Amino acid sequence: MYLIVLVVLVLAVAASQYKIFFIYGPTSKIIVRSCASESPHPKLYTYYMGRLSNFHTNYEELKVTTEVSIEGDLQMMIDGKRLVAKKSLELTEFLEFPGYKQFERQWKIDFFHEWATYIAVTNITVKFLTNDDIYLNMDIRTKSLMTTACSEIIAFVKRIKVVV
Repeated sequence: MYLIVLVVLVLAVAASQYKIFFIYGPTSKIIVRSCASESPHPKLYTYYMGRLSNFHTNYEELKVTTEVSIEGDLQMMIDGKRLVAKKSLELTEFLEFPGYKQFERQWKIDFFHEWATYIAVTNITVKFLTNDDIYLNMDIRTKSLMTTACSEIIAFVKRIKVVV
């Protein structure tokens, strides 16, 4: 079990799904474009950091396919009151090395609470520490149609399963 802490400052709006497009390059820099609806007031960027162990990469092969699942609880702070809601994050990514490749990936966020948020991933940096470890830096951009009562969302990711 791996523990990753994700801190996002957001405005509270309805939950949604996003289709995200990736471009992978030799530098392992991943550029993410979201086709989610734009907001006139995009909010704070935040920092997501994690480390996945037991990740095997054969650099002699052109394709490496991984499936990443993230599950956890959601804690929300609205007007000074902390609320707890269940949520699940499902990430599936297909990596191709070397060279550039663009494809579609689903970032699914399910909220079981009357308050939720639009969250769009805008940047992910992947750094291979060893053949068995992968280091992820993820910038989160939040979007909302509301302009008041900024809320803090803290998602404690309890499990990350990597299947190659």
